[in-house]
Amino acid sequence: MSFAASARPIPAGRLRAALLDLDGTLVDSLPALRSAYHRFLAAHDRTGSDEEFAQWNGPPLGQIVAGLAATHAIFGDGAALLDEYARLVEEAYVAEAPLAPGALALLDWFAHEGIALALVTSAPARLASALLEQGGVRSRFTALVGGDEVAHGKPAPDGYREALARLGIEPVQAVVIEDSPAGVSAARAAGVRCVAVAPGVAPASVREELTHAGAVAVAASLDEARAICEGLHRGSGRVVRAARIVVKVDLVERPLRFEVARQIDATWAAAVSERPGLRDGEIVALTSWRASGDGVHVDAELTHYRRFLAQRRGIPVGVHPLGVTAVTRLTGRGDDRLVLGRRASGVTQYPGCWELVPSGGIARRRVATDGSVDVEGQVLEELEEELGVPSEQVMAIVPVGLIEDLDDGVVDLCYRIDVDADEEAVRRGILRHLEYIAVELLPPAEVVAFCTGRGEGMVPTVPALIDLLA
Repeated sequence: MSFAASARPIPAGRLRAALLDLDGTLVDSLPALRSAYHRFLAAHDRTGSDEEFAQWNGPPLGQIVAGLAATHAIFGDGAALLDEYARLVEEAYVAEAPLAPGALALLDWFAHEGIALALVTSAPARLASALLEQGGVRSRFTALVGGDEVAHGKPAPDGYREALARLGIEPVQAVVIEDSPAGVSAARAAGVRCVAVAPGVAPASVREELTHAGAVAVAASLDEARAICEGLHRGSGRVVRAARIVVKVDLVERPLRFEVARQIDATWAAAVSERPGLRDGEIVALTSWRASGDGVHVDAELTHYRRFLAQRRGIPVGVHPLGVTAVTRLTGRGDDRLVLGRRASGVTQYPGCWELVPSGGIARRRVATDGSVDVEGQVLEELEEELGVPSEQVMAIVPVGLIEDLDDGVVDLCYRIDVDADEEAVRRGILRHLEYIAVELLPPAEVVAFCTGRGEGMVPTVPALIDLLA
């Protein structure tokens, strides 16, 4: 079984609301805001920098103006300075703040799925509403929360909590789309999953900062963010079809910020005191992936289990354990049958839920000295361990794709295994494995209906894996 956090049977239509940031997310307004920033400083004979501007991406205007006044020794009435800055922003909005590429398609998808929309922005509500009207999308939003309507702006959670209250939605039923670490932190503090957007040209440090702020995923565009939201809505995560899978591992573990490393050490010490036998072994974790022709190229790193455990306990470390999962198909004896196992009630990962067998983490020994990974060897090892089927009975092993579980950060490399094995022998083999208490062999078309009809839940990857077989 691959890494997982807890049992999560899949309800239909998991998302009921989407909470969207405005500047730099829904609207391509960063050039306009940058223009207003430089014009404001120039009006007071001061000079700014793009680096300083980036630091002020996220907070409300009042906080920005107060910060700039203090940093650049700009004297004057605070309210007057705020009015001046707001006027410059409004002028720039009108001149150069169109909807971001992919914004309409994103809003269309939310509307098609019946997902309510709220805008949560640091901009004043009046200005934000006017900008949405200018883009022709104001009527799509059920709620709009401006930075002037809450006591504390981002990174405080006030805006997102207010939006949830206005919509009558629980945090677990929503998703946030943001572009700044302050916004991501605000969403996380409000208890809402956040998909961050960083342009594909953004440096790795930007994506890392968004991840450390607590984003469940970092998209390179709103189109990719929409695909991620589709996965969250289905409960299957992000799904990529691939006929080839190549993995390359960086053998040097990346360094962490001092404060994060200290939190991890404290979390590990507490975990070991609870479970003295806990081992901090090396695991393989995804750092990025990219489509390449009809395949996918995965970049990974060696890291330690303690980092993943800390992440599961709420510390945003940015670890995405890499595992394998497979659909085992019995062939050669009439109709094809897929192997399903029901997890034992005593296991920590998805107890009592049905899953396609086998699955597991990638062992350190499968990583060569040049960083290449014998993924198929790991799949065959899991097959023999969990089903008792030796590699000699395997007729074909075929890559089908990649699934990223956005709730717990785990990424599975997915395969189809065709085996020529006796059904009763497979049943006996899987039930010898203490991880399972029941087994079913079903035609592909019946798997999802079987899992949902039994009311016992299924591991989130099951529907996505069936889709990948099509």
